[in-house]
Amino acid sequence: MATHLPSAAGVPRIAIGSQAVLQQQSDRRLFWVRSVPLITVVTGSFVGMLFLFIWWKRRDEVLYGLFGLGALLWSVRTLTFIYDAMPAALWSAWRFAFYATTGGFVVVMALFSLALAGWYRRRIAWAMAAYWLIGPLVFVVGGEGGEVWVNRWWIAGFIPLGIAMFCTALAAAVRQRTVPTIALAAAVALAVMTGMHDYLVAWRASVMMALAPEWAGHRIFLLHHGANLLLIVMGIILTERFVRTLLELETMNRTLEARVAERERQISENFAQIASLQRDQAATEERERIMQDMHDGLGSRLFTSLLQVERGALLPGAMADVLRGCISDMRLALETLASSDQDFDTMLGNFRFRWDLQLRDAGISATWRFDDALQGGGDISPHVALQLLRILQEALTNVLKHAGATSVHVTLERGPASNQLVVEDNGRGFVEPGTTPPGGRGMNNMRARA
Repeated sequence: MATHLPSAAGVPRIAIGSQAVLQQQSDRRLFWVRSVPLITVVTGSFVGMLFLFIWWKRRDEVLYGLFGLGALLWSVRTLTFIYDAMPAALWSAWRFAFYATTGGFVVVMALFSLALAGWYRRRIAWAMAAYWLIGPLVFVVGGEGGEVWVNRWWIAGFIPLGIAMFCTALAAAVRQRTVPTIALAAAVALAVMTGMHDYLVAWRASVMMALAPEWAGHRIFLLHHGANLLLIVMGIILTERFVRTLLELETMNRTLEARVAERERQISENFAQIASLQRDQAATEERERIMQDMHDGLGSRLFTSLLQVERGALLPGAMADVLRGCISDMRLALETLASSDQDFDTMLGNFRFRWDLQLRDAGISATWRFDDALQGGGDISPHVALQLLRILQEALTNVLKHAGATSVHVTLERGPASNQLVVEDNGRGFVEPGTTPPGGRGMNNMRARA
């Protein structure tokens, strides 16, 4: 059992009792007065720098910057509980730091509450900052009398500011009705009450002495515990906000990836449809050109032959040649039209098969050489293939009818800028190089098709 004697001004009450009882009370007081402030300084400094680093990287996140600054200010202010003795030469600087960090912490926490509630105003922030600077400046300029005024009246001015901060947090909690805002309002209320408690205990206010004389006599200050709880609640709110933002970002990324994948799929389908339409359109255009060519070539030839037959100007042998030529043209055109995949190999193989028979029946041996680069058709369209084969057909017809040859060699290869078709035979050739036999139109037709 311990007995407490009345306390002198500024000195806690003296307790007298057994060693066991007093040691237990001393250990508890030492923990709350020395150990807890030390933990606050270390933890608050680390957390403050961490949140300031986040704010430095993301300047739009003002709440992180205010919280980090508040944690650092409170860590410096809490050092007064650890270093309660200071050399006389450093005492003024030490007290100046105490007033600056105390006022700065209250102002920063008030701005944090306003920003969290969405009521932050620049004019209010400047007014709070001006009041914050008044205390340290009066302490520096006013000397001993200035310190008394600062302790008595300047610090008292933060009580209405704390009450306003509580009202702001309470209004935000009522409006938003979320767990973080309700917890913040409760923590602000506790911090304001502990601040008022410490002010009344420090000045031995009559209301405090009348209501709790025993407690007031021990001169136990509670603001640093209330402020620690307030910082913990604010830190939890910001951490929860940070985690929620990350989750929302991950959800947005997954949604965006899904949308991008869907859009890519749609684009691929559209490209496939466009490519299919382009192929169909190209095939249609090729068929139209080939049909036009058949109309102008085969149709015109048949019509002219019909007129000659009607006039009796076409002999039976010549008529057979005309019909064979028309049938050959028709086969070429039909093979080209039937080749929807633009298979030039198939057309070339069919052409070679028919002409091998004709040349062999005429006693002409034929050799064929095709460039591997042309296998599969490459970029040879049906229209171009038809012109190539008709040029080759015209050349072989000349060999068959006019050259008097016994052998012919056909070469088709890809040149540096064009495809090259060469037909060589051992016949008599033209009378003069570069001339065309009279009455013949074959060479001109080949040039036109080329």
